Amino acid sequence: MKLQSIAFKWHADAPMETVAPILQLAGFTLGRQNIWSRSVGEHKLEIEARVRMNSPDRSYFWIRWLSARGIVDKGPMERLISDWFFTVNSHIPITVNWLQVKVATSDFKPPLFGFYESVPNIWVKSEKQIRFSFYPILDHYYFEVRNSDIRKSIPHNHFSLWIDELKHNLLGHHRPDDQICLDLNVG
Repeated sequence: MKLQSIAFKWHADAPMETVAPILQLAGFTLGRQNIWSRSVGEHKLEIEARVRMNSPDRSYFWIRWLSARGIVDKGPMERLISDWFFTVNSHIPITVNWLQVKVATSDFKPPLFGFYESVPNIWVKSEKQIRFSFYPILDHYYFEVRNSDIRKSIPHNHFSLWIDELKHNLLGHHRPDDQICLDLNVG
């Protein structure tokens, strides 16, 4: 399994003119129109404003982890995402609505443990209010995580764990290595 990109949809309860200087405080530089970026080696964390969705009191964005070579390593992203969230959220309230991971894999053989096929070629599962989905698009798959109420936030700091669980499941394993299952017989 190779990760081609990791992205989050998020919104800020402020106009874009208020958010832009805060992104600069978080270490992002404005490049092309409405796109800020921060580079780490071959990787780039890019924030793109979703201008058509913005309103006077709310701004919508994508934040994407990309690599010039086409394959991303999620490791360096963890610190950058934490820094971004802490810096921006300390100035204005933000909500992370959606995780979308672009996955290249030839390892996938249905079924995907813990998921069910809701419609042909779309595998889903729910845990509490969090909805996971995995589906093919052209020559890759998308792995998505969102709240069943899209207006509410997801625990975005779990993204690395979710990706690790997906990788483990794609290899045909039923439980992640670090998960211990204890069955109690009461009787």
